Amino acid sequence: MLTSRERAISRERTACPDDAVVGNVARVYARLASDLRNNTHTAPTFEDAVELHRVIAAIEASSDGGHRVSPAASNRPLPLIA
Repeated sequence: MLTSRERAISRERTACPDDAVVGNVARVYARLASDLRNNTHTAPTFEDAVELHRVIAAIEASSDGGHRVSPAASNRPLPLIA
């Protein structure tokens, strides 16, 4: 059981900056650290990055060609965020 001081320190360490980019990076690192501590898999993977880039490429192709381009979806289950 954590003391109130330990909980306060924990909240300070997990607080993310307001800046969107810095905050996003901080949240990913926090999830990665939590995954390592708890043997879970909630942080984005390399495969997640590949899928994201496929979506971005489809958006760009759609914009350039003036027609809808649908990326192939992996349809894998996403991890729950605690």
